[in-house]
Amino acid sequence: MFSHSQLLKMVKTVLIQSLKSNNGQRMAKTYEEAVRTLNSLQSNAETLEKIRASGDQPRGRNLRNMEKFILRSGLELEDVDKLSVIHISGTKGKGSTAAFSESILRHQGYKTGFFSSPHLVEVRERFRINGKPIAKELFSSKFWHVYNKLNESKVDYDGLMPPYFAFLTVLSCHIFLEEKVDVTILEVGIGGEYDSTNFIRHPVVCGITSLGLDHTSILGNTIESIAWNKAGIFKTGVPAVTVEQSPEAMMVIQERSVEKKNPVYVTLPLPDHEKITLGIHGCKQRLNAGLALQLCKIWKNSIAKKDIDMNTNCIASEVLSKSNICGIPVLNIDRLTDEEKQGLSECKWYGRNQIVHKPGITYYLDGAHTKDSMQQCVSWFNELSQAEAENISGQVVKVLLFNVTGDRDVVPLLTMLQPINFDAAVFTPNLTFTSVDQMHADNVNRTVSDASKQRRCCLNKETWDKLFQKQTECKTSMLDCVLNKDLSVNEDNNNDVLSRNAHKNSVISLTAKDKPLVSYSFPCISSALFWATQGLDSSASIESESEIPDIPKTFRHKAHIQILITGSLHLVGGTLELIMPNLND
Repeated sequence: MFSHSQLLKMVKTVLIQSLKSNNGQRMAKTYEEAVRTLNSLQSNAETLEKIRASGDQPRGRNLRNMEKFILRSGLELEDVDKLSVIHISGTKGKGSTAAFSESILRHQGYKTGFFSSPHLVEVRERFRINGKPIAKELFSSKFWHVYNKLNESKVDYDGLMPPYFAFLTVLSCHIFLEEKVDVTILEVGIGGEYDSTNFIRHPVVCGITSLGLDHTSILGNTIESIAWNKAGIFKTGVPAVTVEQSPEAMMVIQERSVEKKNPVYVTLPLPDHEKITLGIHGCKQRLNAGLALQLCKIWKNSIAKKDIDMNTNCIASEVLSKSNICGIPVLNIDRLTDEEKQGLSECKWYGRNQIVHKPGITYYLDGAHTKDSMQQCVSWFNELSQAEAENISGQVVKVLLFNVTGDRDVVPLLTMLQPINFDAAVFTPNLTFTSVDQMHADNVNRTVSDASKQRRCCLNKETWDKLFQKQTECKTSMLDCVLNKDLSVNEDNNNDVLSRNAHKNSVISLTAKDKPLVSYSFPCISSALFWATQGLDSSASIESESEIPDIPKTFRHKAHIQILITGSLHLVGGTLELIMPNLND
């Protein structure tokens, strides 16, 4: 028998647990509802196709609307001006540079806010406070506050609501102001001049990472037009720093700084004498780390001297070099503090040169999608996968998991990947599952039709197969040339043996590593991973109605499988959703 007090205590415990459970379920549902409502702000594929066909690119019009969205959301522009912003544009490495900057300042004791894109698994990753994605509760609360404000006022604006990325940009201002962050690191979405983030009137410092040809249908197909757009974030009197670019790009950057009346500097990579293992891997990361250090130093100096003219006081005299690159002054990198070293070494930025180990499988993930970034990815994978294979007893199998989206030319990317000599290549759209019920709401993409995604996937596979056949024909031609080569040399020539050995080695090099073409396209990432891992990773399950090709005999039951996932950050994100389901916990 229980006493009256014991019974009351038991009932109270049950009620509390029930309330907690209901609240948890309600919050999870509210978050999912918020994400589904957010997805409704994506332009559907048909609408975008009509815009492209008509040539009516919104560009400047979207940016002009940003101030209206801010005001309609309940903020004044003067409120946004209170944010202390580091604004970063570029083609390659802007996410890594922003992540390094956030980590450096966080380790120096500042409360950081970081807005980035795209997200990998959940949309709340785009908003980070002190390096961590915001909680679902915070996202839901601020989302509904901002969405309801905009939705209620749309009657007075011809029903106009902000597009997906513009809405998230407005939302970031509300979140970072409410959280009272010391610094906001703001990563540009696309371009700079017309990007939704460029409504910021008074950033503290601007940065431009490495430039290359990407999003050419929007930004232009020359490096000069790309540079013009990226430097569009410059503001009068606000210092800017870039890494060394091509002479053509540097000239445009300098011209834009004259136009915008702001000082611009160039930084060198993190010097070799700083023996630091960076938290983000890759051969270009010392360049990104160098830029991040300069941005953080200027931000700190500007904050410390905000009542003094920034043009003459935000750059410490000891770091301003006497040299210049294309007429732009160079900034030296002085000795790093312990906090700066810790910030660089402990920085995490998933999906970029990331390695995930599982029993019998190693996933190499990198969202490279430009020629330069893919070359870096190939070098990184070759070096690390080879080092790993040398420490594994038995045969190691290499598999490529690939997708590319948008208007990007797939041929140069796949051409760079061919020499890795993969045992198999698999292609899939950026869909974790084909079933809508199983798909994560955060990764629904209405801007491209499912049929278009599948067509692009098949095209990628066809391109790979053609390149493979071309490479095989080239090797055969070279082999015939070597075999038929006239090696007749004078019998008295002491180099005769050396010549014959060279001939023998040439034949071996052309034939020893030849592998049959094994390539498949799959309807979704989960099916592709199930095949690539041979079912060894339980996180990569298949849908009940999926048909999975047989594993070739030469490919089965090997000691270890290495899988390179590249070509798209969304592909990397879908993979992480499966193999690291607790990524954001």
